[in-house]
Amino acid sequence: MPKFLSDIYIEAPTLTITNGAGGGEYQPIVTVESTNSTTGNEPLIRFYKNSTGSSGEDMGTIEFSGKDNGNGENVFGVITCAATSATIDGYDGTIANSERGQMLLSVASGGSTYPVIKGTAASTGTVVDVQLGNNVASVTTIAGDLDIDGDNMTTAGVMTLTTGGNYEIASGGTITLDSAGDVNVETDGEFTVTSSDLNNRPLMVLESTSTDAAGYATMAFFKNSSSEAGEKLGVINWKGKDSSATVESFCYIEGEIVSNTNTAELGKMSLAVRNGSNYPNGLSMSASGSSAAQVDVTIGNTNNA
Repeated sequence: MPKFLSDIYIEAPTLTITNGAGGGEYQPIVTVESTNSTTGNEPLIRFYKNSTGSSGEDMGTIEFSGKDNGNGENVFGVITCAATSATIDGYDGTIANSERGQMLLSVASGGSTYPVIKGTAASTGTVVDVQLGNNVASVTTIAGDLDIDGDNMTTAGVMTLTTGGNYEIASGGTITLDSAGDVNVETDGEFTVTSSDLNNRPLMVLESTSTDAAGYATMAFFKNSSSEAGEKLGVINWKGKDSSATVESFCYIEGEIVSNTNTAELGKMSLAVRNGSNYPNGLSMSASGSSAAQVDVTIGNTNNA
């Protein structure tokens, strides 16, 4: 095996290393080995473009090429480094050493190469912008946790979070949902707001900042289906635990349809409290179809009420 005790310079347009016929797996192999145990004397592969640099100029490329099933040669992957700024002046023309670069890892698709990972130094020192994937239909899979030290996530279109299990947002402060449109929560289970053992918590507040006399906060119960007479439209339920720690309902307010006839709709609202295993109405209000604007009210449930 030949050994060289000084630098070696090869001046040629192309240097090709070819394994012999019948070579084994992963051949030819190029190994850069250092036997120096001193920190800072590790092996190094350097791409050095020895000319006056300019912005946008490639500094070096690693290509992964092979033949397709038609025996045509193709590039299947590329790693490229480019100078996005080769100027020695600062970002504002006064700070020295403002050279900036870009690293790009690309793969072939349909005869062209597209970026998988692109890292670009920003005009602000120490900041590096990173792009993952190329097309909006691209999928990025993260096998472990995602730790974000920044404070902003931006999406160009509709954003959907799909989980295979529970989804939790743990915040050390206030969580704000700021939407220019509606906020829709769709669930086949319960929507629960929980709190610690603090007094008067959890607290739900509907706040309106409208200065219009007709503007106010609203809570609506909407049953979005074909309705019929006697159908329940919504319930506000007060629950707690009994002496055996079983969760029970103790009182509720219920709204229902008396008549769903167009232009002659009639409604009913009942306030009920638990009495043993029953929930008798303490207060019931029902619109009367016999007279416009008439509402019949029943207070109590028995003659002794």
